[in-house]
Amino acid sequence: MKYVDKQGNALNIKDDSNFGKKDSDNTYIAAKDVLLTSEYDVTSSKHATIEGTNDHYYKLVEENGGLLTGSAPVKGEIDSVDDKVVTFVYEEIEKPVAPTTGKGVVRFKKQVTETKTEALKGYDDITLEGEVGKEFSSDSVNSTITELKRRGYDIVTNEFETKSKKIDSQTDADGQEPSQVYNVVVKERITTDTETKKVTRTIKYVKIDDSTGKEVEVENVQPTNTKTVEFTRNLTINLVTGLTTNGPWSEKQTFEEVKTPVLTGYIADKAKVESSEVTADSADIVEKIVYRKIGSGYRKFQME
Repeated sequence: MKYVDKQGNALNIKDDSNFGKKDSDNTYIAAKDVLLTSEYDVTSSKHATIEGTNDHYYKLVEENGGLLTGSAPVKGEIDSVDDKVVTFVYEEIEKPVAPTTGKGVVRFKKQVTETKTEALKGYDDITLEGEVGKEFSSDSVNSTITELKRRGYDIVTNEFETKSKKIDSQTDADGQEPSQVYNVVVKERITTDTETKKVTRTIKYVKIDDSTGKEVEVENVQPTNTKTVEFTRNLTINLVTGLTTNGPWSEKQTFEEVKTPVLTGYIADKAKVESSEVTADSADIVEKIVYRKIGSGYRKFQME
């Protein structure tokens, strides 16, 4: 970057320690030996006022956004091997009177990706004001952050806590960005839960009552055979939007083959219950084995 007056003369800046490394031709280097197609942004180097040596003071001109005609823009892309030189133009002013009050602004942003943020809808900037040398009040900012947490947001970055709140003496012109800007970045809180579902296979053993011809349970000989398998899946819940997303159910499972037990004096209608695969979408299974007394007029079979 270069800082010149309206005649194109380089300004002699009193304290340029935060302007970057100074080259021999009064150019301040923002980045060196960068790759082609790299993006640059020197907006923060566009100072509204500058204090020069020997009690000279300057302000950025309004024409052409404060840039010299033919200057590179304040942000863009390195598209050639030629140096990009951003030149700001200033005009001399009388020595400014140090302000007694200062301004700041807190901006609320939502994290979209690891590297991208956007303005947080529903939350306007908070303008701060106070006496130079004192600290900005935290009340309105803390109140908003408390509300954000209650609504389900996590705080990613809170510059109002990490940066100094002491009000500086730099003049904050109306309509321009104040010198003290604090970004509060949040993200929607996502929680996880586990849902379970059980599938049961029941094998009931009954026999035909000779006197009534009705089915009765085989008491004290063969109890009901019950097996249960459990499936699980994860749920993700967005605490801000309330949106719940279901993950996949766990893998299918198998009910093993069960051979029909022998009941003395009786023959069963099935030699076994075949093995079966089930998923979380499967309904419960009920199998019934019916024993009939041998010699009741029913064909016998050899159980496996």
